[in-house]
Amino acid sequence: MTERHRIRLSKFIDEYVGRGLIALCRRVSSPAARTVLHPVGKILFVKFWGIGSVVLTEPALRWLARSYPGVEIHYLTFSRNAQVVRLIPQVSRIHALPFRSFASFAAGCTGLLLRLRRERYDLILDGEFFCHFSGLLSYLASPGGRIVGFGRPGSPKSRLQTVSLPFHPDRHVARQFLALARTGTSATSGLEGFQTRPSLRLESGSTGPPGPGGARPYAVLNVNASPLARERRWPRRGFIQLGRSLLAKHAFDLVLVGTARERPYVERVEAELNSPDRVHNLCGLTDLPQLASLLRDAAMVISNDSGPVHLASSLDVPVVAFYGPETPALYGPLSSRKLVFYEGLWCSPCMSVENAKTVNCINHRTCMREIDPARVIHLVHRFIETDVFPTGSAACRRAPKETAPIMI
Repeated sequence: MTERHRIRLSKFIDEYVGRGLIALCRRVSSPAARTVLHPVGKILFVKFWGIGSVVLTEPALRWLARSYPGVEIHYLTFSRNAQVVRLIPQVSRIHALPFRSFASFAAGCTGLLLRLRRERYDLILDGEFFCHFSGLLSYLASPGGRIVGFGRPGSPKSRLQTVSLPFHPDRHVARQFLALARTGTSATSGLEGFQTRPSLRLESGSTGPPGPGGARPYAVLNVNASPLARERRWPRRGFIQLGRSLLAKHAFDLVLVGTARERPYVERVEAELNSPDRVHNLCGLTDLPQLASLLRDAAMVISNDSGPVHLASSLDVPVVAFYGPETPALYGPLSSRKLVFYEGLWCSPCMSVENAKTVNCINHRTCMREIDPARVIHLVHRFIETDVFPTGSAACRRAPKETAPIMI
């Protein structure tokens, strides 16, 4: 079974099996349970899906650490996200659940619940928006405890929560995670002066992947999107035109990133760029900490709507990002220097938390195909000259003619 099919099947099971299991649980309704426990010594934060979404939970965890000095924060996520959770400085322990197969998933849940119940959490924050399984697992991990999460009024999930927060389709998810944390602490102070951009901790002296080397700066290109929604990819021809223009006008290298499974798709971009001395394909050659180090040292990151956008933003690297099925109002980059392309068509966004982040495209991916490469090239060059490198700096000088590729 492919990753994409496994994700779709898991959504189906969560919607129908999860809903049924929740119906068997006793509703949380005790008024006393709604009172914040003081002091709060141990908190569990639950977030399973999406590397980028995990990154965006960091401000909420920072808020909790500030509200409860000395608090012990645990994080429950899928095993594939454990590496990025380790970059969040407030997390002291990670509970990783395998998702290689449904058999390993079921077996992992049994032992996991026993471990979680022994922890005796004072507060559990469910960071999944409408996932039934996360609500069920939070409830079973601390029956009768204080559970704060997102939920629709009257939804099956909300009956297992002490407090249910509404989801706002026009508010960035980083701020919604913050609202979750503030509800968990019953904070009365506002967010004035609080940095809502995530901030990750990279290990000092961490060894990076085999990089471009040399004195030239480099830009990172992520031409992929995760199996959760491949429809988020800007067409490959657009990246090829943009890459050729960048190589022709600016004296920096291009680094292509992705997973090992994405390498064949990326190799076609690499071949079309036809500049082996300045284009470096690192697909499948980096783990997540190495990718973060690569992004940290990049001059800029150009990416489809996916995890690298949020990793780069957390390191405050200049970001160029492409959106279509999802809206940047919810998942846009939070870097202080950013350029976002989003057509905002009548059919966008078709991917939302309301439909379990499933793309229901009825318009032939027009939202991505109508992002005009000529317009992108013009605005990206201007972005580089005004926000990435001051005009006249070394990286803005035209590349030598012998290394400049032919424009299309």
